[in-house]
Amino acid sequence: MCHISEMYNKGNFRTTQIAGQNVIAVNEGTRVAAYLNKAPCDALILSGGNDLACSNPHNQWSKQRDEHEFSLIQMALEKQIPILGVCRGMLVLASYFGADIQPITGHV
Repeated sequence: MCHISEMYNKGNFRTTQIAGQNVIAVNEGTRVAAYLNKAPCDALILSGGNDLACSNPHNQWSKQRDEHEFSLIQMALEKQIPILGVCRGMLVLASYFGADIQPITGHV
């Protein structure tokens, strides 16, 4: 049993135990498809963090992260893996499925 958590950090796979489950953090440089073919996962968690590229088009980190998370979403859908989006992760899911994301003035 393996839970995959998408956290945008530089480096290789990092694993930890949460509630007795293996959690694997991946980033845009990780060969996610190859890993998922070896160790099927039970869920994809898209975490919070920086803005989406549509809210901040000049931020290269946001653009790279959006592209990476879109590929993770596509892979999870193809493999019928449940997806949980937390904060920014929910916005990425909404954007992936065509929602129009707008900034809110005064939001923390």
